[in-house]
Amino acid sequence: MLRWYHMGHNMIANIFSVTKHKKTALV
Repeated sequence: MLRWYHMGHNMIANIFSVTKHKKTALV
């Protein structure tokens, strides 16, 4: 259970950082 939570958290954090990076690149 903890493993799945950790994986999901990493995925969300990765997507968040990617979108943040894209926003910075656009601006």
